[in-house]
Amino acid sequence: MSHTAVATVSEDRLESTPSGPHSRLGYSTGRNLFDGSELLIAMKCYFDGSEGRDTKGDTWVTLAGLAALDRSWAGFESAWGRMLHKRYPIAPYIHMSQIVSGDDPFERVNGWTKEKVLSLVSDAIDLIQSRDSIHSFSCRVNLSARERIMNEGHSVYDPERLCAEMCSAIVLDWSVKHKIESVYMFFDRGERFMKQFKDQWLSNRTPLRQVASDPSKRVWDIIANIIDADKEREPALQAADMIAWATTRDLADKLAAFYDLDEYMDKLNVEHHAIMDEKLLREKYTTVHG
Repeated sequence: MSHTAVATVSEDRLESTPSGPHSRLGYSTGRNLFDGSELLIAMKCYFDGSEGRDTKGDTWVTLAGLAALDRSWAGFESAWGRMLHKRYPIAPYIHMSQIVSGDDPFERVNGWTKEKVLSLVSDAIDLIQSRDSIHSFSCRVNLSARERIMNEGHSVYDPERLCAEMCSAIVLDWSVKHKIESVYMFFDRGERFMKQFKDQWLSNRTPLRQVASDPSKRVWDIIANIIDADKEREPALQAADMIAWATTRDLADKLAAFYDLDEYMDKLNVEHHAIMDEKLLREKYTTVHG
């Protein structure tokens, strides 16, 4: 999987006349109109230690997201549905862990051979990469390093706070560059990270009915809502799952055992990729005691 440092926007444009919503995510916000200043972000987190372990044995947590405007998501959702249905057996959705392990509905006895799995994954990646108006990011935190630092008697930010602050900072950077005024974040229903992220948002934003005047809260104030959705029904969340899974698997050379998926996952280009390793945790996020 490849990473580039700076996001580029070639298709995003503010709508001259408010309209919509057009996408499934847009309808989920409850808004009646969109003018192009609203950013909709699908988020996925991987905590699984068996998947997030690097070559040195350290365990990491990964948070990944895909961001786009309402109209961009509408076009992507339609194309994603066609991509899933243009094969036999038809793919009801994409969930990388299920695909790799051959769990229902991707059981081998149901026709999901190596070739068909590779075709599905390759087609999905090509579709994600073909959309210049959809932007990707990921954040990775070394949980083992955090535990080592804490065992020395020091305090370190919770991993949820680390990921939330890093991803929110990326979103704020986009909002300034591209005149985004409000952000809606979507997590899979039951995603355990959603509660921690939402708690961080509620505790750090400017309280309701107060005028936002603290620049340090801008990173949180721009978030309009954090919403749960059904990943099996939302193409945006399925695509975010692929980004998170690829970022997690990128920690170690494990893809060869999974249908040579490394050849395909390397095509995923994550525009913003933050890595919080032990050095960074000690320098910026540790309170030394004693």
